[in-house]
Amino acid sequence: MTIKQAIDRANPNGLPDLLRQIKFGSLILGGLPLLRKKFSFVGGSTSARHVATLHHMPLGAEGSAALILRAYARAGGAGVGELAVQAFGATPASGQIAVAPNGDIVALAADALTDVDVFAILMPMEEVVVSLDVVAATGVCALPSSLTTRGVSYLKSAVVTAGTVTGEKRILVPGAVNPGTPQARLSLAKSEVNFTVADAVTKATLTFARNMEIDAYAKLLEAETTA
Repeated sequence: MTIKQAIDRANPNGLPDLLRQIKFGSLILGGLPLLRKKFSFVGGSTSARHVATLHHMPLGAEGSAALILRAYARAGGAGVGELAVQAFGATPASGQIAVAPNGDIVALAADALTDVDVFAILMPMEEVVVSLDVVAATGVCALPSSLTTRGVSYLKSAVVTAGTVTGEKRILVPGAVNPGTPQARLSLAKSEVNFTVADAVTKATLTFARNMEIDAYAKLLEAETTA
């Protein structure tokens, strides 16, 4: 009997062990569509990790947005009504909303949106915080196998703790070239984080959204149960 079949049977004696095996809370519930109702983008919601003209919706340690399905604003200084969903990493203009390069959801600060319903798809991920060395001459921070083996989806934040220019950096979409200051980005292969060479970064505290250890869909739900 597969784990999927055993969960369907819902035997009360074995169900707790089955749910524990697949980390049901993080993997299944963490991947459900998000409906954030009556959210206010105004009030302490700007961040150095985003473009300065934007307000953001933080999604917590286990939340990174994959895409926005719909968003509607009832109140604000501008952009009231259905918000136009933009491509991943785009900088929203008035009346628009987008998934930021770090997986947050962002809207234009000048719109002053105070009552927004957002319907989005999340990616079930684990948040990992690491302090890593950076090669100052190249601006490259190679990611350890503990991150690359599972696979990184987002660089959620980057704070330079040693170098010529320190502090939190603005996250860009993954790219093939080093960013300008004060920015950071994943490489296209998502195996490195790149900083500005002129900033002479030598160490940074980085927060990533990493794939979960258990792939319930490919490995566990079709596997034979031991519970």
